[in-house]
Amino acid sequence: MADRIQSSSQQRNYHYNRTHTQKRTAKYDNTWREFSSNYRKRNPFCVECREEGLFNSKDIHVDHIVPLEKAPDRKYDLENLQSLCRRHHGIKTAKETLHAPESPVERF
Repeated sequence: MADRIQSSSQQRNYHYNRTHTQKRTAKYDNTWREFSSNYRKRNPFCVECREEGLFNSKDIHVDHIVPLEKAPDRKYDLENLQSLCRRHHGIKTAKETLHAPESPVERF
């Protein structure tokens, strides 16, 4: 049976994950994971979905309103945290890192 050939996106993801794993692990250690879990229990709904009239508690991420790269001292600052679903967290992260347009194209 022939070996699977990696697509260019798989190669990019592999390279990214290899080079960024240590940086992510340093930022999001066991202390953060426990803190994040407790935060999600107290704030179970996505704040963006609530603005849309929805109460979404699926795949909730704890988001730093001001990114850690800009304010590392605010990692555990409750005023700098918000609960976001995976979709809204991805949209916010794309805007911050890729300077994406305000209204991203929806995937169907």
